[in-house]
Amino acid sequence: MLNIMLSGCCGSMGRAVTAFAGNRDDIKITAGIDREGRECKFPTFVSPFSFNGKVDVIIDFSHPSLLDELLDYCKINNVPVVIATTGYTDEQIKQI
Repeated sequence: MLNIMLSGCCGSMGRAVTAFAGNRDDIKITAGIDREGRECKFPTFVSPFSFNGKVDVIIDFSHPSLLDELLDYCKINNVPVVIATTGYTDEQIKQI
């Protein structure tokens, strides 16, 4: 089972990934990140650092302003991230 943290879970792409995962038995969205604190079918947090569990990967469909915190969390916790957010500055692209 692949445990996923979904950043931007309440946006249109986040809802699409949630629907896709709901039809699979080999992946599970364990936690979501939503800056507005909206609820989903799984526990949601306003920051990845608020989550105390373990995930195998983060899928990011959020906002460029969340990049620093997301990369910090991934480095500290040794979690790979699939970044699908758009609109990054050249400096942010260098960070990635």
